Amino acid sequence: MTTDDTVLAEKIRMLANHGQSERDIHIGDGRNSRMDELQAAFLLVKLAHLNNWNHRRIEIAAIYHSQIKGDVKLPSATKDGNNVYHQYVILSENRDALKLELEKEGVGTAIHYPNPLPFLSAYYKEGNDDEFALSRKLSNQVLSLPIWPELTDSGVFRVVEIINRVSR
Repeated sequence: MTTDDTVLAEKIRMLANHGQSERDIHIGDGRNSRMDELQAAFLLVKLAHLNNWNHRRIEIAAIYHSQIKGDVKLPSATKDGNNVYHQYVILSENRDALKLELEKEGVGTAIHYPNPLPFLSAYYKEGNDDEFALSRKLSNQVLSLPIWPELTDSGVFRVVEIINRVSR
């Protein structure tokens, strides 16, 4: 879309980016409308690898699940479902210290969706603080660990070692 109206252009950008004015600041409804023809062509090539990549993510998650000890809560899976672990999100009351230590060791982590939906200005209403207190608490504990398919076993065990050292 082309416009010389800066206000309209900003609204369109937010609409196409989940209603975000900036990263993790949602001020309205939106969509993820970022795929173009070139990205679709890449996706067609990558789809041939999807099963192998999903299998590798499951392997990495199994290592994390069996090896991580300490005071972190690991994701649980349903007995009837198949989780391919797009993200491997743990909970830790010492999340910030754990994240910092992992980063010091060169391990990238992420805090996906740090602001629960009921607290974003687009959805906030009186009473959300009490009604969604658990959401607020958990949003301060979530940490996504590396889980991309090319991650080596030695890289996975390095992440495990750091977490186990920090989260005794």
